[in-house]
Amino acid sequence: MKYLKYLFCLVVFTACNNNNNVSDQEKKRKVVAYIYADPAFVNISQELSDVYESINDSVDFQIVSRGEELAIKQMVSDSIALAVVSRPLSSAEAEQLSTSQKVAKEYLFAQDAITFVVNRSDKDTVFTKEQLMEAFTKNPKGQKVVFDENYSSSVNYVSKLLGKETLTANSFATKDTKELLAYVSQNRNTIGILGSNVFSNLDDSTLTALFKNIKLIGIKDSGRIYYPFQSDIAAQKYPFARNIYILNSEHYYGKYSGFKNFVIGPKGQRIILKSGLMPINMPSRLLNFVKSNGN
Repeated sequence: MKYLKYLFCLVVFTACNNNNNVSDQEKKRKVVAYIYADPAFVNISQELSDVYESINDSVDFQIVSRGEELAIKQMVSDSIALAVVSRPLSSAEAEQLSTSQKVAKEYLFAQDAITFVVNRSDKDTVFTKEQLMEAFTKNPKGQKVVFDENYSSSVNYVSKLLGKETLTANSFATKDTKELLAYVSQNRNTIGILGSNVFSNLDDSTLTALFKNIKLIGIKDSGRIYYPFQSDIAAQKYPFARNIYILNSEHYYGKYSGFKNFVIGPKGQRIILKSGLMPINMPSRLLNFVKSNGN
């Protein structure tokens, strides 16, 4: 009887150890991976990774907000493997990365828009494209021009737009999107520049409170006014729309390639559509028509 008692304890002890081993193995199987996203694309990157993790529990993605020039610089130096940015690598950057025997493949997956905001008390809320460019360079009304972050895609976009012209001396960048919105909400005669996806983040009470104190700038063209909304981006009417890319330098099929395939696939594209951005591959919608009796 005593022997059976000891045998029972041994079986229970072994089973507990096996359960602990299984638990440890499960934890080991879940790897942490990092997605470096420009500030304008942090929201959509988080939404996509959250859904991806819900159907693939082997990876835990952490979103790192990083101005796209810094993110691309890190990719070129082979420090990171995946970035969400508004441009592919240049030929010089691609050549530099090749010294590490790697290639960064680019995947266009969505469009967003550069968005311009002003204080709710400001009267000037409609500009032509030319008037807006004049505000950034000649600055006839003494307006401050504020970007979401140094080295961000917003800075890149406006710099390329201006070409050889230089920004007004009243231009500067904040440390992040929240600080930009807070500054514009507290200061009149200021134009804030950021990505449109930030306005899809309605779960953040701090952001939604700031939204109440700002207004979007509309762009006037041919007698109509266009905004950085999905409909105007889709119709190619809003003049400051741009592309969003995933850059992936993973040299084998792994966690980053799986995420990339999800983003450019039907499920990822539906999430992008729902977020207010424009998916590159418009998800199809199947309708089942049922013929009723007598019709």
